[in-house]
Amino acid sequence: MEVLVVGSGVVGATIAYYLAKGGLEVTLVDQSSPAQGSTGAALGLLYGVLSQKLTGLALDLRLRSLHAYDQLIGELTYEIPYNRQGILKLAYCEAETEAWDQLIQVRAAQGWPLIRLSPPEVSWSGINPTDLVAALYSPRDRQVDPRALTLALGARIRHLGGQIHLGTRVEMLQERPGGWVVHTSEGVIRADWVVVSAGLGSATLTPAVNLTPVLGQALELAWPCPPGQPVITHNDVHLVPLGEQGYWVGATVEFPGEDAFPEPDPAALQKLREQSEKFYPGLSQAPVRRAWWGLRPRPVGEPAPVVRAVGDRLILATGHYRNGVLLAPVTAELVQALVLGDKTPGQLK
Repeated sequence: MEVLVVGSGVVGATIAYYLAKGGLEVTLVDQSSPAQGSTGAALGLLYGVLSQKLTGLALDLRLRSLHAYDQLIGELTYEIPYNRQGILKLAYCEAETEAWDQLIQVRAAQGWPLIRLSPPEVSWSGINPTDLVAALYSPRDRQVDPRALTLALGARIRHLGGQIHLGTRVEMLQERPGGWVVHTSEGVIRADWVVVSAGLGSATLTPAVNLTPVLGQALELAWPCPPGQPVITHNDVHLVPLGEQGYWVGATVEFPGEDAFPEPDPAALQKLREQSEKFYPGLSQAPVRRAWWGLRPRPVGEPAPVVRAVGDRLILATGHYRNGVLLAPVTAELVQALVLGDKTPGQLK
């Protein structure tokens, strides 16, 4: 069975890998290079256990995907920066901790540990103890380098016999009996199934989804990073340790409105840095190594993500908003179930 996957971001690459390792003939196409777009704007936080959601499908998808990550990273056998030190959430006022006790109890019943720490118990160096009320530590949440992961997935797809065509723009999808004819800038590709996972570009290929861009920014700071440090987060600002490289700080959430090609807001990036310096003061002296940004697809009128069949042998897998990296494995599982006709519990549609 031949499957064409449109979009080589982390979601599309993970889908293509799952299908290829399942024995299907896979072709992955993208008009740009891998790990661009929304993947390029991501910090790679696998933020599942600390989610404020107590139950429901959205939480189930997060935890299923988080559970799959250790196995996925092991399968790829490439050097992928993968932080297993967990995520530490800081609180600087009592109001920020009000829901923590309930969350700890619910997660314990679900089999996921959360540990509440007092300020003296927050032993990771560099964190500002001033005004710190408490911290919530999740040892099972993770962080992965999205670009390294996406490139490793591409290498495994090729190793499994899959085809990858970059710099190839999909111009039209044409249904034929039992499959599809896909017209691209480099010629025609025939496939039994088509999976559209092209981020914001998905809406140009099928009218079955309405997406709006949300801009995110991040910084890489050159500053000594102590070993064994978890990701640190406060007030939706995330500090990702990179070992000798320093830190990533991000990502902003900016709604660009009607601009066709929105540009990042320098004030938002400066505010991001100021917020991170509040709980990690040493960063005020850290030089900026680079800054980057990207657009993430947010569905309009329906929850994220959008994973469903939208035609005969045509699947849409997009609109992951801020959770594309986290939800990539579970999205791949759902797409694989649709292609193979499995009635797997937990499908979105």
